[in-house]
Amino acid sequence: ATPTHAVAWTNLGVAFARVGKGDIGVLREAVMAFEEAADLDQAEPAPLNNLGLLLGDLKSHEAAVDAFQRALDRAEFVPARERADLHTNLGVELVELDDLAGALGEFQKAIEVDPSHQGAAANVIAMRSALSGGEAAS
Repeated sequence: ATPTHAVAWTNLGVAFARVGKGDIGVLREAVMAFEEAADLDQAEPAPLNNLGLLLGDLKSHEAAVDAFQRALDRAEFVPARERADLHTNLGVELVELDDLAGALGEFQKAIEVDPSHQGAAANVIAMRSALSGGEAAS
């Protein structure tokens, strides 16, 4: 199989994720489609980003963190905006795991990669507040 098939698998995963809300069998199909896409094109972070988002929605936060970290490993040559999104997504999952310091680091990386990234500065402020005893980000 050529990496171009990875796009089809990613699209299939997105379709399954959209129609599968509440149907664990369909959502498993989405996970498998994203994993197949990631295996077919090992230079593309998008399938792993989509996998991480789905796993986060399913409250499988540790697996989502792993997916986002793997996506970032592949993200060297993608646009800055996409890399910043990956750092932000990883940060959100770290918040879910109560790793606020780790989340702050990822939100700061998002700003470093793309200073115009919407929400990254607000996330940094929220994490600093949470770490100093204020309210956590939502």
